[in-house]
Amino acid sequence: MLKARIAVVAFALTSALAGCHSSTTTGLTTPGDAAQGDDIDLSSAYNLSSFAGGPAIDHADGATLVMTATTYSVRGFGNYSGLGPDSGAYVALDTSSVAGIDAGSLIFTSAIPGVGQTVSTFVLSHDSLIVNVIQLGGSIQNTVWLK
Repeated sequence: MLKARIAVVAFALTSALAGCHSSTTTGLTTPGDAAQGDDIDLSSAYNLSSFAGGPAIDHADGATLVMTATTYSVRGFGNYSGLGPDSGAYVALDTSSVAGIDAGSLIFTSAIPGVGQTVSTFVLSHDSLIVNVIQLGGSIQNTVWLK
């Protein structure tokens, strides 16, 4: 029950931030230079490294996530073929109040009709992207992607 309440609060906060934030900069900010309220450019190619509760990830089972300044494309294979194919736009909003920490809300908007938005949180380091997707019903799906 507590986990569901946390997810609902996180979803509401993320939706509010994404819908009405005012960035402290014009355009996108590169990782490491972002301040609270900035939109972050997550451009890179990532490989799935960890999917909490999922099967092992290896050369036959995994996924790729390619991000440009404003778009994404994800494709799973093997046991992860259910991840995509999907593509669309994203917004990564830095909500961290700690300098040098790139973390916040990440909203994917699919270009596929009927799919809609996926609300998540993220933490970016120099070589990895942690994405925690808020699922219907309040559960959180934890994934780690490596550059």
